[in-house]
Amino acid sequence: MDLREQLVDLLKFSFPQDQLERIVDAIETFSPIPKNTFDSLRTLILNHRDKEEEIVGVLSRGDLLELISKVLGYSIYLRNIINEKIELLFFLQESISTPFDEEGVRKEVEEVVREFSDDKNSFLSKLRDIRKREFLKIVSREMVGLSSFEETSKELSLLADIMIEGVLKFNTLELSREMGEPSSEFCVISLGKLGGLELNYSSDVDIMFVYERDGKTSKGVENSEFFDKLARNIVYEMSSSVKGEFLYRVDTRLRPDGEFGALVKREEGYYDYYTERGQTWEIQMLIKTRCSAGSLTLGKRFVDNIREIVYSTPLTDSEIAEILGIKQKIRGTEYDLKKSTGGIRDIEFIVQLLQLIFGTKEKALRLQNTLLALDKLEKIKVIDGEMKRVLEYGYRTLRRLENYIQLYANLQDFSLPINDTNRMIGLFRLLQTKYSKISGDEDRYLLHLVNDIRREVIKVKGYIFEKLLDVRAGEEVIFFLYNSEEKEVRDLLFSYGIKETARAFSFLESMISFSFRGGVETSIGLRNLLRAVSLSPMPDKSLSNIYYVLEATQNLPISIQFFTDERNVNFIFNVSLLKDAFISILRKRNWIWDGMMDTNAFMDYLPVFLNKIDFSRESWVEIVREVYEVVVTSLAFLRINKFINANRTKELFARLYDKIFLEFSKVLGGNLCVLSLGRWANRKLTFFSDVDLVYILPYSPYSDEFFDVRDGILKIHNELGSIFEIDTRLVEGSHKGSFIISLKTLEESSFDIWQTIAYLKSRPISSSETFERKVGEVIVYKLRDAIRNLDFSEFNNFVKRVIANFERVDDLKKGRGNILELELVLDKLYFKHFREFDEVPVAKSLSEMERMLENVVKLEVPLRDYLALLVEVEDVTRIVEGIGFDDKVFDIAKIPVKFSEFQKLRGEVISWCDKVINLD
Repeated sequence: MDLREQLVDLLKFSFPQDQLERIVDAIETFSPIPKNTFDSLRTLILNHRDKEEEIVGVLSRGDLLELISKVLGYSIYLRNIINEKIELLFFLQESISTPFDEEGVRKEVEEVVREFSDDKNSFLSKLRDIRKREFLKIVSREMVGLSSFEETSKELSLLADIMIEGVLKFNTLELSREMGEPSSEFCVISLGKLGGLELNYSSDVDIMFVYERDGKTSKGVENSEFFDKLARNIVYEMSSSVKGEFLYRVDTRLRPDGEFGALVKREEGYYDYYTERGQTWEIQMLIKTRCSAGSLTLGKRFVDNIREIVYSTPLTDSEIAEILGIKQKIRGTEYDLKKSTGGIRDIEFIVQLLQLIFGTKEKALRLQNTLLALDKLEKIKVIDGEMKRVLEYGYRTLRRLENYIQLYANLQDFSLPINDTNRMIGLFRLLQTKYSKISGDEDRYLLHLVNDIRREVIKVKGYIFEKLLDVRAGEEVIFFLYNSEEKEVRDLLFSYGIKETARAFSFLESMISFSFRGGVETSIGLRNLLRAVSLSPMPDKSLSNIYYVLEATQNLPISIQFFTDERNVNFIFNVSLLKDAFISILRKRNWIWDGMMDTNAFMDYLPVFLNKIDFSRESWVEIVREVYEVVVTSLAFLRINKFINANRTKELFARLYDKIFLEFSKVLGGNLCVLSLGRWANRKLTFFSDVDLVYILPYSPYSDEFFDVRDGILKIHNELGSIFEIDTRLVEGSHKGSFIISLKTLEESSFDIWQTIAYLKSRPISSSETFERKVGEVIVYKLRDAIRNLDFSEFNNFVKRVIANFERVDDLKKGRGNILELELVLDKLYFKHFREFDEVPVAKSLSEMERMLENVVKLEVPLRDYLALLVEVEDVTRIVEGIGFDDKVFDIAKIPVKFSEFQKLRGEVISWCDKVINLD
């Protein structure tokens, strides 16, 4: 015989068959777990035969069947309360329709204090009875829908206040007889759920004790001693158990200095603590401060003053990180309604963070209650109506579920009982307002409901964190990296565009292990670093470069602190974009890093550093290599971080090569002039540009002196070629293809079109000023003669043949509309108007040619602006790893022009170039 049949058999003599069937059907419709109700009723009747008639009377009232079904159909704790004291069932029968009578219960407790003032055990026993009776009524009304979640939480909190007040008054009277009347006010301050009037069914009560001032009692005892004993008595008597029953679990660890701090403090002592050394989480905790018992005057003043401390200044970035770090530390499993992502704690943290941020100006936000604060956040438009709906519905539903989970056995449990199908079914049915018999799918529906809530909360949290708190959804993983699972961190790394997450995780662990700092600084530093890395064209490469640079420069111990300053993060992120060649040099010559930390000092030191170059020393090759690597890497650092502009960079490169080849000439006694060509000549070299040149000697060709010096030149030339690229092809074909010629050969040469173009961009360098000047005069004379005799038809055909080979639009040197095409076009314009200038513009840059031409020729396009953009973009493509010619180049170069705008301008320049080339 099953439980239903047993109950029917037990009641068959008390009810007609049709009425009995209606009772059983009602139980199966309303009860969370019908078999529990059947079993409970059967147990009650068998255990209380003397009350059977009254029990039957309750069942005969149809309006009470839902109440009986729910109260007896789920919670073991409630069943045991009623089974232990059957009169409580009849109390519910009479009082369920009336709400909690705060004033009546308060007066009843005051009467108990007076009646049992000399009998503590009886007093506490009576108090437990009152508390149990009112708790049963409050939760029963919520279970049958007679009160809302908010009303129930408030009533449970007020019931706790009354209990605390009763214990306080009883012990104050008792201690005053022994120690005298204190000369100070005293109050009990509630925090947490109690402070917010949102107590759970099985909550701890978080409290602190405050007295007004020092002094002595009427019997000469220090106030501090009196109130310390009073506080200890309150804690003990609230939480002491008699036959497994207690008033409340009491937690006082939220007081200043936690369990190591004084249990009770003077009012001013609290203010001093929170203003001088209160931690961020402690300030956040004070949001819910409320006076629960004792002096209302002291309590109100204390709460008002604490509120001013809490909302005195907006949260800083590091304080937000600290709060999120604490939350991340106390995460729960996916079935933990309180601590899981998207759960109750998440919603409370969202609300409290927004209160701390906006409550400094909006006093209406300074509320203890979560749902009331949510309502205000919407009204002042911090969140919109849909966000409020998601958070409000999620909070109510999860809190109700949490209450029912705890109600089952009166234990502090926050997790869904996924392995207990009956309880899962019961929980789902308790949430519903529609009643029906069990379908068997309720446990599945419950999981879907909870998961849907969490997903929606996570979405809202992501939006709020990113838009209002500057924290991307998921980033809280790194806000307590020490306690984060590797998988979570690797998932976060992947969201930043990092593919090799295991390697990246190892880098982060190493940084943390080396770091002198931790906690909040670690969180902010890593967050800033990862955000920067995510902007890289190659995030994995950037992170690796950053790690290896820090390792090589021995900066790992301060890396976390370094990253807390976003300016430093931007600096090292930009460095991380550089090509492998720069990173390799830095790892070899790590002192460059220190030089980059003081840009001005480095720039002052650079001329001194260049003077190290001396070809008369045996180690000159290594000296040149060192100077070259230091200069090129330093300039890359400075250029990518915008500490120097493109023109300054090009000037410094010219100075570097000028110095190298001046020393080259000097070691040969001035019997060498290095004729710089192309961009070196006009001081517009950029990173890794070829050095175009011709060596010119003062000796007759084929003389012994010529060949002796030539051999020395070749040896040094080859050594320099192992350090940087040297290009001698600009004069290939002339002088029988030799790049070492005598001045006489130059004088006797006849320049063809290509040499005319090449020598137009030339500049002689020699340690002999006389020889240098003579070479320059010959070049100008030869160019003047070549230009005067230039065949423009042949020149046009030559230019067209060259431009016809320009195909790649991403080639900044040889693509259409780029540097070489512009050189040819401007050269044509110059040659065409040569007689109007009466000068040979030797070694002039494109921009200088443009300025010279604009006085006699209408250029029709903003060529100067276009050239400036080309120069900026070229530097980035030369020094950044894996960069294409697209929007990313403009982002990294920090050019305030969109790539599409540049493309449009380039189109105009190309059209103009075609027009100029096709001119007669």
